[in-house]
Amino acid sequence: MEGRLLLVVVFLQGVLCQRVCEWKTCRECIRDPNLCMWCAAQNFNGTGQCKPVTQMDDNWCSPEHLQNPLSNITIGDSKDFSSEVGHMVQLKPQSYNLKLRVGQEQTFSFSYKASVNFPVDLYFLFDASNSMTRMKDDLVNQTYNIFESISNKTKDVYMGLGTFIDKNLIPFNNKISANQTYSFKHELKLTNNITLFNNKLSHLKFGANADDPESGLEGIAQAVACKHITGWRKQSRKILVLMTDQAYHAAGDGKAAGIIRPYDGGCYLDKNGYYTKEKEMDYPSVRIINYMVTKEEIKILFVSGFSDQTVYNILATAITESEAMSYQPKAITSMLDETYEKISQQIKLKLNLTDEDRKHFEITFDPNCDYDNCKVTPGQEMNFTGKILLQQYFNKDQLYIKINPIGLNDEIVLNVTVLSDCGCSQYAEINSTRCHNIGNWSCGVCECPDAKFGPDCGCTGNSSTCSPPDSDQICSGHGTCNPCGICKCAEGYEGKYCEYQNNNCLRNNAGNLCSGHGTCLDGKCTCIGEWTGPACDCTTSKTTCISDGMECNNRGHCVCGICACDPPAKWDARTYDSYDFCKQTQCDDCHSKQCRHLIPCINCLNEGGSCQHVCGDTLFVQDTEFVDMNGVNTTWQNCTHIQVNFGCYSDFKYVYNDNNTMTLVVLDTSCAQSQMYIGVISVIILVAIGIATLLAWKLLTNARDRREYEAFLKSSQEGDSLRINPTYTAPTTTYMNPAFENSTEQRTE
Repeated sequence: MEGRLLLVVVFLQGVLCQRVCEWKTCRECIRDPNLCMWCAAQNFNGTGQCKPVTQMDDNWCSPEHLQNPLSNITIGDSKDFSSEVGHMVQLKPQSYNLKLRVGQEQTFSFSYKASVNFPVDLYFLFDASNSMTRMKDDLVNQTYNIFESISNKTKDVYMGLGTFIDKNLIPFNNKISANQTYSFKHELKLTNNITLFNNKLSHLKFGANADDPESGLEGIAQAVACKHITGWRKQSRKILVLMTDQAYHAAGDGKAAGIIRPYDGGCYLDKNGYYTKEKEMDYPSVRIINYMVTKEEIKILFVSGFSDQTVYNILATAITESEAMSYQPKAITSMLDETYEKISQQIKLKLNLTDEDRKHFEITFDPNCDYDNCKVTPGQEMNFTGKILLQQYFNKDQLYIKINPIGLNDEIVLNVTVLSDCGCSQYAEINSTRCHNIGNWSCGVCECPDAKFGPDCGCTGNSSTCSPPDSDQICSGHGTCNPCGICKCAEGYEGKYCEYQNNNCLRNNAGNLCSGHGTCLDGKCTCIGEWTGPACDCTTSKTTCISDGMECNNRGHCVCGICACDPPAKWDARTYDSYDFCKQTQCDDCHSKQCRHLIPCINCLNEGGSCQHVCGDTLFVQDTEFVDMNGVNTTWQNCTHIQVNFGCYSDFKYVYNDNNTMTLVVLDTSCAQSQMYIGVISVIILVAIGIATLLAWKLLTNARDRREYEAFLKSSQEGDSLRINPTYTAPTTTYMNPAFENSTEQRTE
């Protein structure tokens, strides 16, 4: 059973590969990511000139005609490892030349050997605000220890110094003063003269700013951008140590001082080392700082005495290969020593490749130092194996991929050439007679110009196929395909891909195809004569809608031979029958319905003004003085004593005209009788309210009197209990003389 299942899987894989390798030119064939090969025989008579390489068969194509280019790799530059100052080599080889074909993986190897005494540039960026004096004194006392500690690991150590406070602008500084408050000042170029560094640090001048955050990011930006001033060396491990006790300003904070121009990444230092654009440019963004230090391979170490250490922990995660640590007094030497040892021994590889190009490649390394702990001590060598796969073809025949350890300038360059054509293409016959003198005979087939296709470029138009977009069946299995990709359908079928039966169209209720009024073409009815619609069941003739010379009695229009009646006017209460030429439908209570239907119009007429929105455009109101109520040809309908409003009654007449209009005559409207009724009802209501009020008052007073009487009876039954009269006043008054010796004696009057 397992063997059968394996055979089925292999078969299906072969079928799928065959489908993806169905290309018509050698160029397209070898660009397929599924690895296809091409047979360039001049008189090929097999099935498909493009096949998967897994289906190699000598009977299909002889070896001399087979086009199956392979990827290859050769070493370019390969200098030996060196620790010579200025000529250090830590990666070997330095370049590879690769010819890559889509879908073929290529392996390469390289080695990294950490140089002995590799140069180190240590630039201190110090917060020069007044609160930093103690941290400065601590750094001064440990300067020689720091230099000696790192010198034990590498003899080539340079140290430099820069300071920062904040922008000399309100609201960042309340008191504008020259040189006492500034964004950044370069104090000392990187040097191996440790005494000069210590003296410069000892004599730093401090300043102040108004708010807590400082301009540390501006200091980083200028220290990195002005590398010709700060003195970063090309071949060195670069470390920038930022020391502060406050948070930092970032892009957007400058708006508080009216600064909206963003920092552009440039160097702006004057001859004294001061940053000159602090009043013109906003603080740098974290993103541009990350870009600058990554480009220059500089590692930042944030040493913070700030109470909220998470501020710099988060910043360090946003800047590549940076670290943050809390300041510990008298421990700077050990902190820097541990940090340098970690970053000098740890190696991580970085690919310099644009995101657009990266998506076409799959590149891996073994060991993978992003997950494995790769440590290399000076003089030690580590070997790496890389694999590169071009996953899909893209329109770039050559590009350079750079690989380098993070924090170092050493790099390996992969010079990649994409194999995009067959070797037989160089022998192509231009405007060959085999291709109607308009195409090129190349690798056994015609390569046709635009608007021409086919095996000999004899077909006009866009390249076509006999298979529907959602299927691989030729002509849907109901026809044959000619060389130009056009289906010839079997009897009973039609359509571009023979996908329709010529009797597969809509039918009427009787089951007639296209209602017997059309023919079926490509699954749709093509109507003839006066018939239309999806099933050809709608006639354009109006004969069946004509009566007495009128179409639908002038109250509608003809649709598919049946009257579609217009909606009645607003005043019209009648109904119309679409199957009887839109004539009025007879009813027993039509007159009473019409009288009620005219009530809104009568109300509007009684109130005065325009009533077109209520009565409509086809109702005409006439004055009784100008209407002949007894006309011979006029049949008036009377609406008598119709209540048109609350308390108002009206008498009116109406007549239907021949042209679907109405004439309305209002005879009389009276509200007097109803007004008397309203007055009587109002008096009755008022009297009823009065009586109800008196009854309610009487019930309330009776209830109150009953409660008081019951309380009196209860108190009488309790006997001779003590009672207190609230109006009683005692007949005697007692006085106390505070000066009398015997304070207990009293006088009573």
